[in-house]
Order: sequence, then structure tokens, then C-alpha cells
Amino acid sequence: AITHSLPVREWYVNDTSQWTLDYPPLFAWFEYVLSLVGKWVDPQMLIVTNLKYASDATVAFQRTSVVVTEGLLLFAVYLFCKRIKPALFPLLLFLIALNPGLLIVDHVHFQYNGLLLGLFMLSIEALQRDQILVSALLFSVLLNMKHLFAVAAPYYFVYMLRRYCVGTRAFSRFFVLGSVVAGVCVVSVGPFIYNGTAQNLLSRLFPFGRGLCHAYWAPNFWAIYSVADKALVKLARSAGLQLEVQGGHLAGGIVGVSKFGILPQISPSVTLVLVLLSMMPCLVKTWVRPQPCNILQDIAYVNLCGFMFGYHVHEKAVLHFMLPMAFGSILSKTCALDYATASWPAYISLMPLLYQ
Repeated sequence: AITHSLPVREWYVNDTSQWTLDYPPLFAWFEYVLSLVGKWVDPQMLIVTNLKYASDATVAFQRTSVVVTEGLLLFAVYLFCKRIKPALFPLLLFLIALNPGLLIVDHVHFQYNGLLLGLFMLSIEALQRDQILVSALLFSVLLNMKHLFAVAAPYYFVYMLRRYCVGTRAFSRFFVLGSVVAGVCVVSVGPFIYNGTAQNLLSRLFPFGRGLCHAYWAPNFWAIYSVADKALVKLARSAGLQLEVQGGHLAGGIVGVSKFGILPQISPSVTLVLVLLSMMPCLVKTWVRPQPCNILQDIAYVNLCGFMFGYHVHEKAVLHFMLPMAFGSILSKTCALDYATASWPAYISLMPLLYQ
């Protein structure tokens, strides 16, 4: 409704609903394209002030758009199996098309993670084929549709630098690579710099005021940290100490930053340092020897680092490392066992979304 009914300069300014536009510009344009079809289905869905509008036609259109756009992920499955072993296509198709996490997040809770993960896996597939510029283009488009995939950016940078920008043409290749990435970013963000709303865009994309933990906690290190703080607060109060802590603190989400009662407060910069430090072994290994055969496992690992130590991590971010692991699971018994072991806690953690 926002992208269809309002001028571009108001996309990241309008706050008629609490659910504002907080995705990067290329995803906003994707929503605009959907609205061009949606106006023929039910034009009432495109009225910004029509809050909580949910006609049968609207719901059917939105659900159908999720299914159709998820075809990009299935196309990535096809390309991967065609390169590795075509006979494995039915197995991987089963693992991805009926993935419990995608079914819960996209088809029940309703989001477009299948489309975004499709772009992600296509960029990984291009990287494995040594099509570096294609991979850079796809990953740049992905970042300008969903910036949370930036967790994998350090790995992409190190791998492409050491795999592609080498030899006598290293500088010229680096320039071409940078031009591809910069070109996508200029096309995406340029209009908002021009119309003076770039600051609004940044504040929507990086809402540090929402707190360390998401409203529905992701099962990561900070969830354990938060539970430990709650336990310490209870112990302190039982010992007669007076603490200025509100009941039910650390909910986070859209309600603002909550403070820890006893443990030290965690800033975004602290989480960034922890994420980069946890990635470092993988990044160093890749710097020394960038190998296509390691890409799936490495990207799954760096995304797991971001999930475990990142700031305001969403529960659906489990898909960012589970999907690469699912692709890798058909390559060896070890990878299959790793995927099976990780699947239980990852997908069970998404089940509370079924009640929202």
C-alpha cells in the first residue's frame, strides 16, 4: 500500500501503521511491482489507512505471491543438483520445498524468505562455479532487498578478493568487482539520497532503538544472557536487594530498549566485535586457501556466528544458515548428520510463530 499509494520520498517517512517499511529499496520496488498486480485483485488492499484489512482476495493474492516467488529458490536447487548430480534433485527438492522453517515463516506467518533465500543460494551457486561477478551482482541485489544478509558480506569480500582479484590483473578486477557492487547500491539508494530521505531510510534499516533481543527471542547467546540476568534479578530480590527493574523486562521488539538488571548492558558495537571475532577462523582459512568446495559450510558458519552474537536477531534468521546446510547435506554423510542435528533446535524454535 505504501509503495503504490505514496510518492517515493514518503516511503521511509510514513508511519500510519506501526508496521512501517523497514526493508531496503529494491524490496520496496518489488512490493511496488506486486501492487501493480494487486490493484486488479482488490484495490482496497492498497489504501494506506486501511489498517488490518484482510479480504479473502487479498490473503489469496499474498499467499500466491509467496508460492510463485519461491520458485527462485527451487531454481537454485535445480542448478545445484545439475552441477553436482542430477539424480539428487528429488531429494534436495523435498528438503527445500517442504522445509519446516520455510513453511512456518513464509506460508503460515507470511513473508518472502523463499524469494530472498533463492537469491542467496543463486549467488552461492555462482560463487561455486567461479562466476564471481555474477555472484557479486546477485549478492548486491540481495543486500538491497534484505540487509540482514550482510552478515555473510565479510566472507564474500575475503573469498572474492583472494579468488578473483589475483595475478597481474588484480587491480583491474578489483575495480570491476567494486563497480558491480557500487552500481547496484547507487541504483537502489541513489533516489533516496536525491530526495533527502536517506537518513530516514537508514533509521528504518538499522533500528538500534529496538534493543538487543527481538520481541520473540531468537535462540542465541543473548537469549541465554537475558535468562541469566532474569535469574540474577530474582536471586537479588529474594536476598532483599532493591533493583530498579520493571517486571517482564528484556521483551525488546518494537517497544524500545530494555535494560539488564544486573549484567552489563550490551551495545551494537559489542555484538559487532563478537560476530567478527567468531568469524575470524573461517575468514583466515578462506584468506589462505579459498576453495569452492568449502563455500556452503563456510557461509553456513558465518551466518551462524551472526545469529548467535548479532544485535536484535530475528528468529527467522535460522534459515540463513539452515538452507546452506540443507544444500550441503546431500554431499556427504557428515554434512547430512550436521544438518539433521541442527534441524531439531532450529525449526522447533520457530514453532511459536504458529500462534501469532
